[in-house]
Amino acid sequence: MTEQTLAAQCVAGDERAQRRFIDEHIDYIHRVLFRILGSNHVVEDLVQDTLIQVLRSLRTFRGQAKLRTWIARITVRVAYAHLKRGRVQTVPLELLPDISAGDPGAEARLAARNAGRRMYALLDEIDPKQRIAFVLHAIDGRTVREVAQMTGSNLIATKSRIRRTKSKLRRDSVVSAFLREAGI
Repeated sequence: MTEQTLAAQCVAGDERAQRRFIDEHIDYIHRVLFRILGSNHVVEDLVQDTLIQVLRSLRTFRGQAKLRTWIARITVRVAYAHLKRGRVQTVPLELLPDISAGDPGAEARLAARNAGRRMYALLDEIDPKQRIAFVLHAIDGRTVREVAQMTGSNLIATKSRIRRTKSKLRRDSVVSAFLREAGI
């Protein structure tokens, strides 16, 4: 079944098609939101908000872009609106599983976990547009062009947002080392 056909069936009210659509895209939406926000604290609610907006907007999907790209744009808009409403209340970010005593890599994993927490704490203080551009590019691994498409921005503004965020994050020595190790 093509994306267009599935979208048309969802718009027509076919509940099975809608369930299939949700099943195929819910993990993707969750992953994008989690990477932007760095916490599951509000992600579940935002996933639901995103799915509602996507399903309501499906009638406007024309197939000019991949369905996932179109969904990602809506997801980014939901995340941006959430970030714009005010300071994000984060819960501890669990980047890595619990560390067992005597594990030879325990110290490195603990350092990475702490650096990740510090990075997301710093991201909480950064302008939402800059944060989203940086996270989608540096953490989610998207190209600058993809980030520009997803955020409805041009390449120059997107590059600038990514660069400014990276520069702000590098002022923290722990986060800077973490980003260097990650190749960011």
